[in-house]
Amino acid sequence: MDKREFIEKLCQKLTGLPFLETEERVNFYREMIDDRIEEGLTEEEAVAEVGMPEDIAAQIIAEYKAAKEEPVGDEENTKTIEEHRTPAEQSTEKAEYTKRKLAPWEIVLLVLGAPVWLSLLLAAFAVAISLYAAAWSIIISLWASAVAAAGTAVGAVISGIRFACIGNFAEGLCMLGGALICVGLSILLFLLSHYASRNAVLLTKKCALTVKEKIAKRRLK
Repeated sequence: MDKREFIEKLCQKLTGLPFLETEERVNFYREMIDDRIEEGLTEEEAVAEVGMPEDIAAQIIAEYKAAKEEPVGDEENTKTIEEHRTPAEQSTEKAEYTKRKLAPWEIVLLVLGAPVWLSLLLAAFAVAISLYAAAWSIIISLWASAVAAAGTAVGAVISGIRFACIGNFAEGLCMLGGALICVGLSILLFLLSHYASRNAVLLTKKCALTVKEKIAKRRLK
């Protein structure tokens, strides 16, 4: 089941609820699926991780009915609503932290230690960028070597045919043999370059998502 089918089924199951209530709940799960897709999952995997639309709709309707039957603000009603919340909503709410202000002594420590931790942070950032650039330079070198090997193979074939045409069959065979070696080497280098590039892109995406999650968690604290 992809994202569109999930949203359509969820909307169908929530037909009896008010429009605004339905829209709010559907948007919540739409964003949840999008977040999981950004983390690297496919649409089908993200939908499967969120849950079945029938079960989610049943829990949402039960929660809505419980909220309508008892007055808002009652402690027992609050517990009832919490019990009927879907697991995804409960985990999202638990992930929200109350923002707090820094204590004066924490601010003083941050200011006094700035020359140390800031220089260390910049050094770590520079090292990370250097390693990243070095990795990509190796990958670019692999691609260049693959292209060079392919070009050499083409040139060797042309030279081999030329030698054969003028009667130098031994030289021609040597050039054709060298061309075959270059073809095999270029194929190997192309496969290796493709594998390295794909993993480098995946690693870059994973690191970016990790940094994004860390920043989001820091903002919530």
